[in-house]
Amino acid sequence: MWRRTLLLLLALTSTSALRASPLWTPANPVAARPVHVIALAGQIRKRDRAKALFNRVRGKAPPPVETAPPPAVAFPAPPPPAPLLPIETLPPQTTPLPTVTGDQSAAAEAATPAGRAKLAQMQKMLSDTPFISAIASSLPSVGGDVATPEELAALADARAALADDRWVAASSDETLLRFARAGGGGVDGGQYARCFAETSAWRARVVPPAADRSWEFGRFFADNSDRFQDNSELGDLGERPFMEWVRVTPDGGGGGGDDARPLQLDGASLLILRPGRHRVGGIDGGGIDADTWLRLISWHGERATSTWAAPRVGGDAGDGGGADDGADDGAAGAAGRGCIALIVDRTGSGLRNQDPTLLRALLPPLTKHFPYALHGAYVAPVNVVFRAIWKIVRLVLPRRVTERFKLLSGDDWLENLTEELGETLGPTAAAAVAARLGPAPPR
Repeated sequence: MWRRTLLLLLALTSTSALRASPLWTPANPVAARPVHVIALAGQIRKRDRAKALFNRVRGKAPPPVETAPPPAVAFPAPPPPAPLLPIETLPPQTTPLPTVTGDQSAAAEAATPAGRAKLAQMQKMLSDTPFISAIASSLPSVGGDVATPEELAALADARAALADDRWVAASSDETLLRFARAGGGGVDGGQYARCFAETSAWRARVVPPAADRSWEFGRFFADNSDRFQDNSELGDLGERPFMEWVRVTPDGGGGGGDDARPLQLDGASLLILRPGRHRVGGIDGGGIDADTWLRLISWHGERATSTWAAPRVGGDAGDGGGADDGADDGAAGAAGRGCIALIVDRTGSGLRNQDPTLLRALLPPLTKHFPYALHGAYVAPVNVVFRAIWKIVRLVLPRRVTERFKLLSGDDWLENLTEELGETLGPTAAAAVAARLGPAPPR
């Protein structure tokens, strides 16, 4: 008992008392008097043991013991990391693709190493916040918003500042207002002028001349047919181009030549996209490189958002913007005027055709230089894998973007799409559109 008491007293001994002890040695002459240092160390060890005993009696946990890190061992510098290679999916296809649209085949494809790699690549793309922000802010159309007097005054100031700019001079106030609002710089003529000058320079550099007919979809895809997948699921439609403007009249007849305005869905030009024919990998994979894609899409985007955006007068042969009555574009048509309406026909499309690398290269410049251009999109037929991806998309994109997409699935997807299009286009024109889409896939 007396020993424990002595230890407790020693534990409570102050530092000043230790300094008064003959064992105390100042810091400077420590090396000259090692005997006293050793004696002092013994006293400190006893004090620490007493404090530990005191804390155990009080029920307090001991403080963490700080230990010095082990001395560093010199190793040779590691070699620089190798550059990250893009995630490859499947080698270029030279034979007809198997059925990949149905749920079972899609799930089997997703379970392969290539499928898992593609899903990881897409998840990485959707996790890229700057990329998502760049495309989400100005993707959906905002037709019908009337310019304010302040905006019209700022537009006039910008036009005056860019009096010699041919693109600005040829663009309507409605077109320029989209760029002004997408810029996010407020209502200011100087800001408008900088925005217009930037996109005008981009157009002069990227968009091919309007007179260059080699960029017409029919001609372009015919000249590059060996760079696209053969797809047996498309049946008789397998030779149709990867992209196609829908040119039919409300009575289901032909809609004129390549210059005719496409069928109008709520005032937006109707475009069919067939991803089942896409070959991933650019030139190295036997497909089309990103720069060529950008020039092709921008050449057509310029026509859809400017030439074909003019209000209809009397209803020409390429129009189908309303029901079969041929009425002029009204408020409903204005909502999509100067925009694009998409039908994404996924017949024969699977993970092997998805191309996140190409999307990352194309979407930012296209949404910036063709702002608010997507009026709506039908995507069909979708399978269980696509719906899983879409759930992630809905988490990262704002609702005003995702609500522009309508997904259809099941063996009756084509029937349901035809019925829905018929509410706007009329049953005859809707049936003519359906005739250009792939068959319902086997399950």
